[in-house]
Amino acid sequence: MVATIGMIKTRKLLLLPLIFRRNVQQLKSVPSVIETVYAPPEKINPAKETGFVGLGIRPQICDALDQHFHIITPTHCQRKIIPPILEGRDVIIRDLTGSGKTFGIILALLNKARAHTKIKVVEKINRFQQRPSRFSSKSSPPPQTRKIIRRGPPCITSVVVLPSRELAFQVEGWIRSLLQNVGFPSLKPIIQVVVRGQNIDPEEQVNDLRENPPHLMIGTATRIEEIVNERKVDFKFLNTLVLDEADHLLRLPGKHAPLKSIMNRDKHPKPAELLTRQIMERASSKPQVIVASATVNNALRHYFNFNRFVINPLFVDVTGGTITPSTILHHCLMISSEAIRNISPKIELTREEKIAKSREYYELKKQKHNDNLADRIKFDDNDDRMLDSVAVAYDLEQVETGILFIPNRFNVPKLVTRLHEFGLPAKELTSDEMQKIKERPLHLFGNMTRNILYVATEFSARGIDIPSISHVFVLGMPSSASCYLHMAGRTGRMGREGKVISFIRDFGGSESKIRTMLKLLEIDVKPYEHVE
Repeated sequence: MVATIGMIKTRKLLLLPLIFRRNVQQLKSVPSVIETVYAPPEKINPAKETGFVGLGIRPQICDALDQHFHIITPTHCQRKIIPPILEGRDVIIRDLTGSGKTFGIILALLNKARAHTKIKVVEKINRFQQRPSRFSSKSSPPPQTRKIIRRGPPCITSVVVLPSRELAFQVEGWIRSLLQNVGFPSLKPIIQVVVRGQNIDPEEQVNDLRENPPHLMIGTATRIEEIVNERKVDFKFLNTLVLDEADHLLRLPGKHAPLKSIMNRDKHPKPAELLTRQIMERASSKPQVIVASATVNNALRHYFNFNRFVINPLFVDVTGGTITPSTILHHCLMISSEAIRNISPKIELTREEKIAKSREYYELKKQKHNDNLADRIKFDDNDDRMLDSVAVAYDLEQVETGILFIPNRFNVPKLVTRLHEFGLPAKELTSDEMQKIKERPLHLFGNMTRNILYVATEFSARGIDIPSISHVFVLGMPSSASCYLHMAGRTGRMGREGKVISFIRDFGGSESKIRTMLKLLEIDVKPYEHVE
């Protein structure tokens, strides 16, 4: 009994500093969470609409928005987040995918004043400048000194941490489009991207940061953490730290994660957590922190509050109680060696039916010698039957621009080659391809080459915004509900219509698992009309 109580106490002590569980008893024993402000959706009065200028964006940038992106009116999310960011408040943002969160954050950061280093100077006070006291002696007073803080050279103003190098390059493309008419010989003092990759010299990146500290430093968590850890670049006077797709950057263990997983996470923190702690420890004053994701939950908010990364943050939640945009149509197809069918609705079974179904399942499991069963066991997500189903759906949908998400374990170039054999215009979504996309003005996407299917993994394409995506194809079981949400969010952006078709291997408990996942996201899956 004593050992059991000791184990329970040890478990609580391990869980408490992590704040991964929302247990009421734990919350009572930790410092009170700073209250956040809830910003619900509201109807916008057109008479009061003043555009980006009314939100504090400079007229020059507003003109560039109109000229290069044909954007005049901010989205509802941008109306909510730009003013508090410009005020310097800590902000936690949750909104639907494709709402313009990242774009709005970048606009606000570009309008912030440039940060400068501060230099302490000790200055002697001339004795003739000192006012003589009527009670002082005739002898001259000893020389006095005073400390003066003077503004030094400019330093890095904001650091934006993104989940992938592709998204970092895309954000860089936005900024270059906005500033291409400013007349600067180089944009290095304004924007620099730091990522890993081929043909990228890490030392050259560090030298550029030291010689020309940018107003905005953008990159992946791994590379930025390396730079911060090396102490070759000064972040002492950093003004703002942005964690975009924070749930993915931190990847906190789930509510029901086993103790071993929680202890392992505490022993091996993610790069985003390490760089955040190091920046906070070295900063002369706490920088503004902006957290953004479409899947911000209470555990993530409490994590930032408990660690004092944010102080009295504004919680901007403009989801309106929904998780996915209403403009997206969802389908889910179950693929087996015999047939393709729509996912079936959940049917409540009686106790006797459940017992009978369990017995049937175990009988099938015992029949390992059965050829059909062996064939189904070997049936993987990259099987020809799965790829053929994608090809058929692609042709039926008459896709203009689509994206196929595949499990992280698959090799993208090899799968692209196989998709070509099925007649699909597949193309890997590489950094070079993203470079071409980011250099293309937004209003020209309507005239781009049709019939293309980008291929990417769940991880690499998170947060990517390709304007003309009409269809999203999901191959295999998503890693989590959050991953499905972000994959589906690549279409239906900024109010456009979109369609998501998932191809799930029909074996074991896969149907029950995907049904539970979709139910958790409150997604109403429609039957695919081309499948009985």
